[in-house]
Amino acid sequence: MKSKLLSIINEFGEQLTKSEYNQYVTKLRDYLIPYILENKGSNFEVDRIFKDEFTRSDVVNATMYYVKQNQNVESISAIDDYLVAINRIFDELLFERYSNPTLMRFKPFTSLSSDVQDKLVKEGIVLRDREVNPSIDDDQYAFIIQYLKDNKGTSLKSHQIKIIIELFLLYGFSHDKMAEFKIVDYNSNQKTLKVEYKRVMTRSIYLELPYSLAIEIDEYLNLRNAKEILDSNLLFTTLRNNKIDNGFITDILNLIKEDYFRISGVGLKKNQFTPTGLQKYAIIQMILAGMNQSVIMDLTDQKEDIYNDCQNEVNRMKELNRNRYVNHMIRGISTFDSI
Repeated sequence: MKSKLLSIINEFGEQLTKSEYNQYVTKLRDYLIPYILENKGSNFEVDRIFKDEFTRSDVVNATMYYVKQNQNVESISAIDDYLVAINRIFDELLFERYSNPTLMRFKPFTSLSSDVQDKLVKEGIVLRDREVNPSIDDDQYAFIIQYLKDNKGTSLKSHQIKIIIELFLLYGFSHDKMAEFKIVDYNSNQKTLKVEYKRVMTRSIYLELPYSLAIEIDEYLNLRNAKEILDSNLLFTTLRNNKIDNGFITDILNLIKEDYFRISGVGLKKNQFTPTGLQKYAIIQMILAGMNQSVIMDLTDQKEDIYNDCQNEVNRMKELNRNRYVNHMIRGISTFDSI
């Protein structure tokens, strides 16, 4: 049975990007398979396990197994990461092949994180709190936009950085999604950007870009063609024609952060000026506008924990607004001042 489980995980891995492969496949191969073999036995049929035997309790217990066996686990974020890995392989492969309606009711599996934490605490295992990269706020968004307008660079990299930051702020693309865009995905005449849905490779959406952003991309591509330095089909690339990494825009974000703190005098416990902070801001705006979760996740290619962080922030904002609204209305009632 072990060989069958390995083949399933390898098949799942073939659908992933390199970074996703490293993030998910190793966890599933090194921890989920041993959990199944130790707790379900080695003689069971795989289809029977995933159709009938694998339950909500197994998701929780398999995650606990991962925490206990992996000495590198220190933070609650590791629980979320592992649950996301299990959720991905069930969503993209196992549920389609081995129908398990009972287990499907508990999607997304990240909702079971607190159950895992509670059971670990009862066993005396306490992990550090999540290390979350918070979203920027409206004032910081406005500051970033103004900074980009006031500090236009002339190099190829500076052109790319400005465009990437604006795409993060507007569409919330994951880093992997941003790094995979090709030049042919951009249509200068239509001013559109083609975005493929990773979960449905035959489907694409053509985003109508803001006019100013499309002009910036045109100028960047014209400069790129004139210099004839880059030889890559990727829309964004390093000067060595490699895919961009998360550090590509980190330096400029740190400069913007320092300027913001210097001018505003505001200090923060956590750094919001990160690629994730920009992406989360865009996703929060989408949620506030009423966009469907599946549409947002397909468009942005973000993980469920990122979406959940954004949804929690929206819930907090709405609760604050509701609190202000109720108090404002009650203060207007005549009996308020007479009591």
